[in-house]
Amino acid sequence: MNLHEKLVEVRKSIDSFTKDTDGYGYKYVSGSQILEKIKSKMDELGILLEQHLLYPTVIPTTIRTNKGSSSGYMITSQMKMIWVNAEKPDDKIEINWFCTGEQKDPSQAFGSALTYSERYFLLKFFGAPTDEDD
Repeated sequence: MNLHEKLVEVRKSIDSFTKDTDGYGYKYVSGSQILEKIKSKMDELGILLEQHLLYPTVIPTTIRTNKGSSSGYMITSQMKMIWVNAEKPDDKIEINWFCTGEQKDPSQAFGSALTYSERYFLLKFFGAPTDEDD
């Protein structure tokens, strides 16, 4: 199977997600729920998902201090999400994406940006339904 066919199989294995986490005044689908539902199918089919920050690759593009805000630091960066067929590593799909996160500590803001962007990338890429509109 080529990568497109494998990704269709992953999508077909997803029924729906429920908003199982509360935070910052919102209910949302946890990253662990998403990964739990797709990881075994990805492993079975030999699919990898790589995440690459683009400018630069180690330090986020923007670090902004929000003076007077309880949040503190905002991190933003362009990135690429890359699906790779492990059986044929040249068979890949690259998707331009973006991450942003805001926390009191810059490293926490960076982690939030990566976590949030991965969660919503997977939900949107697979067109996975959640129990309510996001």
